[in-house]
Amino acid sequence: MKRINYYIKIATRLLIIVITCIGFANALLRYIGRYLHYNLSSNAFIELQWYLFSIVFLIGASLVFQQNKHIRVDVFYTKFSKTKKKRFNLLGTLFLLIPFCSVLGYLSFLYFENSYAILEQSSEPNGLPRYLIKFFIPLAFVFLGANAIGYVINAIKNKKNAT
Repeated sequence: MKRINYYIKIATRLLIIVITCIGFANALLRYIGRYLHYNLSSNAFIELQWYLFSIVFLIGASLVFQQNKHIRVDVFYTKFSKTKKKRFNLLGTLFLLIPFCSVLGYLSFLYFENSYAILEQSSEPNGLPRYLIKFFIPLAFVFLGANAIGYVINAIKNKKNAT
C-alpha cells in the first residue's frame, strides 16, 4: 500500500498543477474571447476542472489518513494519554472507519454502476460524461479502507512487538 500511496501523492500534486493551468487557460480564453467578440471558453473546461478537483479530494483522503493528518474532534482526544490515543484510534478505525468504507464503497459502486449503465452525461452544453467522475467515489473508499486495514495491522504488530 505504501507504493500506491506514493503514486497517489504524486498524482494529486500533478493534478493540482493541471487544475491550476486549466483554470488559468479558461480565464485567459474568456478574456481574449471578450476582446475578439467570440466565445473561446467551454463548459467542458470548467467541468474538467471540478472533476479533477473532486479526484484530488476523494483520492487524497486516503493519503491524509495514512499520514495521520486528518481532522479529529479534540473534545476528549487531547487529554488522552499516548496509550489511550492509540487504543482510541485503533477502535475507531476498526469499528467505525472500516465499516463506513465498506458500506459507502458498496453503495457508491451501485451509484457509479447505474450512471455507467445509462452513460450519464452532464446536462451542460459540451459537458463531460458523469459516470467517469462517479467511478472515483467507490475507488476513494477502497483506498481509504485499504489504508485503514493497513493501520489496524500495523497497530496490532506494534502492540505485539512492544510486549
